[in-house]
This record gives sequence, C-alpha cells and structure tokens, in this order.
Amino acid sequence: KALNLDQEIGSLEIGKFADIAVLDLNATPAIAQRAAMARDLWSAFFPTIMMGDDRAIHEVWINGQRVKQAN
Repeated sequence: KALNLDQEIGSLEIGKFADIAVLDLNATPAIAQRAAMARDLWSAFFPTIMMGDDRAIHEVWINGQRVKQAN
C-alpha cells in the first residue's frame, strides 16, 4: 500500500505478481527428525532455517512460472 502497488503485489490473489520458494521440511535426515517432533508450524520450519541448504528448496516460482523443481 505504501508503494501504491497493492493491486499488483502483496497477496497470492489471481492476477498479482508473486515469487515463491517451496521448501522441503524433510530435505535432510536431521531436518526431517526435528520437523517430525514439531508442535506447530514455526517449530517445523525453524530447523530448515537453521540447517537448510539448497536441498531444502523444493520449487521456485518467479512471476507465476516454475523455474526450479526438485529432482
């Protein structure tokens, strides 16, 4: 809203621009073990923040187009 672009960005509504990274919370055995013990979304996500690397990136979407997909 501050940039007067709220009609183009700021949510995942149809027609708006979006860049999205989809993370894999089971990317490594250590991350998967911690995610399995999670009590909430933050507890599941935090190990990926701390221990994640490029293996944790499952997909990347830029402007509605998938540019990377995990093998």
